[in-house]
Amino acid sequence: MGWWDLASLDHHLVDKGIISAAENGSFIPGEGWVIEGSGLTPDVIVDNLPAATHRGEDAQLTAAITTLQALLAKDPRSVPSPPPYPKLAPPR
Repeated sequence: MGWWDLASLDHHLVDKGIISAAENGSFIPGEGWVIEGSGLTPDVIVDNLPAATHRGEDAQLTAAITTLQALLAKDPRSVPSPPPYPKLAPPR
């Protein structure tokens, strides 16, 4: 085990994946200092407050449902009929 193994903030997950925190910043001329892996900015920014989460509330889920309901009210869509159930039994 080397120094990098000790200094790294990687954590191995039960599904064999790895999660890590940004460790280095980068300087981009014209932009300045940026953080690696900043990701995307959400369309709707919602705070999940710890006390509300502890009560079983999910502000992000509530905001998503409210947003989708508003979009569907403005532009309703019909629900297609399901296709016929496939015949999976072997032929007789």
